[in-house]
This record gives sequence, C-alpha cells and structure tokens, in this order.
Amino acid sequence: MPAPFHAIRDRALAQVDATFAEDVDLFFLSGGAADPARGNLTAKAVLRVGDRDDVAPSGSWGTRIAAGKAEAHINRAAYGGPVIRQGDKLRAVERIGQPFFEVLRVSDRGSGRLVLHLGEI
Repeated sequence: MPAPFHAIRDRALAQVDATFAEDVDLFFLSGGAADPARGNLTAKAVLRVGDRDDVAPSGSWGTRIAAGKAEAHINRAAYGGPVIRQGDKLRAVERIGQPFFEVLRVSDRGSGRLVLHLGEI
C-alpha cells in the first residue's frame, strides 16, 4: 500500500509539469548505436541547463548546475517508457537549436522523479 503522501506528491508533480515541463526526445542506445529493444520516444521533463557560470536554478531545486551540464526531471507516474541508462541521449526539442545531451547518470531512487544528470554534446 502506498504511503499517504503519494497522492499529494503526485498531484504536486503534475502541477509542476503542467507549468514547467517541456517535450524532450529520448534516444536509447546500446554500445553507441540505436538499441532495438528500447524504441526512441518523446517524453515530458522539467529541464534545467547550466549557463556560462554555475547557476542556482530558480525555485527550491537546491542544486547548482555547471556550464555544459543539465538535469532533466521526469515524473515517474507519467513516464511509461523503457529504462533510461547512462549513455542514452536527450534532445531538448522545444529549445532554440534543439540542443543534445548525453545521460551521464540516472538517479532513480527518489520519490516521484527520475533525475537524469546530463552533459551537453
């Protein structure tokens, strides 16, 4: 049985996503080539990208993101795609220039969000 706060958390995440999430294309790779077992897809993510210097994202994200780095926060309840792994790629399709990022690490132990730690390509 889920903890009592899960329903409240899920509603809060949905509200944040309704305001801040954007479409991102996820490219699933194996050994640097397309992974036939995991088809590419478009998902919603709250994407925070570092600037020239370390920046503190607005709100209470509580982290600083260095230049060339980024984080994508994906709502677990809304994501139905394959497991995201180190080496996969993400493209910010709603941003000018549609920048590409490589997944450097995935934090999947948090409650409610998958956090992709990204490096700009």
